[in-house]
Amino acid sequence: MTTQSGSGGFRRVAVLALVAAAIVAVVVVVWHHMSLSSERSDLAQTTAKGPVVQVVKANAAPGMQAVTVLASVTPYSQATLYASLDRFNKLWNKSGVEFAGYIPFYPDCATTYNTDTDVADRPIRIFHGTPDDYNPVASCKAYVARLKDARHDVELTEYPDSQHGFDAGLIGVNGVTVAVNAQSVRNCHIKESDGGLLLDADTQKPFSYKDDCVALNPHVGGNPATAEEARKAVVTFLQALFNLG
Repeated sequence: MTTQSGSGGFRRVAVLALVAAAIVAVVVVVWHHMSLSSERSDLAQTTAKGPVVQVVKANAAPGMQAVTVLASVTPYSQATLYASLDRFNKLWNKSGVEFAGYIPFYPDCATTYNTDTDVADRPIRIFHGTPDDYNPVASCKAYVARLKDARHDVELTEYPDSQHGFDAGLIGVNGVTVAVNAQSVRNCHIKESDGGLLLDADTQKPFSYKDDCVALNPHVGGNPATAEEARKAVVTFLQALFNLG
């Protein structure tokens, strides 16, 4: 199971959901160490230095089922989403072990990669907010539609009044603020060329964070109500995924 949000969703939603779903015993954490070019213009400049595997053992509490959970901890939620791509798995995953599922929170879906509908035969569950102006939900809806057309098990749950980082509501954050000078590709359409170069699809030039489409000052904030809804949804998904009844 691989879960992450750009604002710490593994710590908030996934851990709480794992405990609530009675999945605590052996946790295998796969930490992707990614080295990205500052312009993220060439996939060839992206290297996976790992994965580094840490095994954390814990005694199962009474009534808890001992299972092995695979969790991917990444700095960005789109890393969890695109970890499902077959081609990327072939590049970095030499273990022969597959994730049981993928649970990205408000990922950036602005980039269309080659063969990005060739994904693992595992469920993908995306959680997003309607007003998110950091990583807009519209681009994720378009990607989900393409994955569904390719007959993959993918669902997107959309929450109103929930900005980027809405799951911070689980730790008491209730309100929205501006992420001053933070960059967002919300107005960009990025596409991978046949040579692995990321292009601004509107200009057909190599994408750069200096492009006119890159916007500043997106909003971030927590919503306790929808964060709790998402937590419950993740619990339900994990219980079904691991046949916990």
